[in-house]
Amino acid sequence: MPQTDQSVIRGWWATYPNANVGVYTGDLFVLDVDRRHGGDATLQQLTAVYGDLPPTVTVRTGDGWHYYFRRPDGEH
Repeated sequence: MPQTDQSVIRGWWATYPNANVGVYTGDLFVLDVDRRHGGDATLQQLTAVYGDLPPTVTVRTGDGWHYYFRRPDGEH
């Protein structure tokens, strides 16, 4: 469950001012492909074996891409 207590969140920001923000996506999952960690090469390897990703909303990030997918019914 996502954290919503403002005092806890403020404490995290004070302790980790350069942290990335995680967003609760509900029935979506996000594939985060970061080039600096070899994500683009890994994605190419996976698609060579399993085929291309289905069409989806894609967002350019500072170092790669986020691919948004709806979670299949019954999957958690």
